[in-house]
Amino acid sequence: MIRLILGIIGIVLAAFFGFTNEDIGELTSSKGFETNKSNEVAGFERCKVLRVFDGDTLACDLNNDGRDQKPEEHIRLLGIDTPETRHSAKARRRQGASYEDAVDEPYAKESGEYLRSRTQGKRVWLERDTVTHDKYGRSLAFVYAEQPIGNNQPQASLNAQLLQHGLAATLFIGKNRRYERDFEQYEADARKQHLGIWKP
Repeated sequence: MIRLILGIIGIVLAAFFGFTNEDIGELTSSKGFETNKSNEVAGFERCKVLRVFDGDTLACDLNNDGRDQKPEEHIRLLGIDTPETRHSAKARRRQGASYEDAVDEPYAKESGEYLRSRTQGKRVWLERDTVTHDKYGRSLAFVYAEQPIGNNQPQASLNAQLLQHGLAATLFIGKNRRYERDFEQYEADARKQHLGIWKP
């Protein structure tokens, strides 16, 4: 009913004051969030994904200049750790191998493709926790491919989905503990079902 009333108000305003479709869209938003011209939802930041590095790291255009400004615009997904590709120094250390001899860890390709297929070239929403950057200067966030329908919706984040598909393990560091219990449950469920990295 509220949507109908807002829709009528929008049409009347458009007719009398020449409002654009974008103006009307903001007035009649079915999500009920406060929005502004930068397409932010209250409590979230929105940005376009420029590049996906692996299953838990991507580059997002936070300042809308179309360029990858590292490390600030490199987003590390909170609460998870995905398998490393051969390009990762961490993978080479674990394998005791040189760059030429290193190999992708199991499911590194799958986790990267999962994130890439849902975010590359698209706009996503970022939700921060207590600590906003890691020691490398990367931004830390829960990432949503769809507009969040409210706060405290951990299952909707791509972080959670990677866990649910067995393409990541939980990893919580320092003060960033939001959704920790939920994420531990998602991992436990994936382990029980022997999904992805948890296959025997």
